Amino acid sequence: MDVAAPDPVNAPRRDVAAASQVLREGREAARRHERRRLIGAWLLIAALVGLSLPGLVVYFSGHG
Repeated sequence: MDVAAPDPVNAPRRDVAAASQVLREGREAARRHERRRLIGAWLLIAALVGLSLPGLVVYFSGHG
């Protein structure tokens, strides 16, 4: 009896489990990437607003 012979009954179940694991990992990676992109966008917006505020204060205080 060959111990390394594939199990024809459980092989499809293992294949489905492996494929769903790969899909789950891909979705999690995509979610992390999207979250990182959103955080980067918000940080960029905050930096631009933070850099423009002193200029606006100087501009409007000089025209008073």
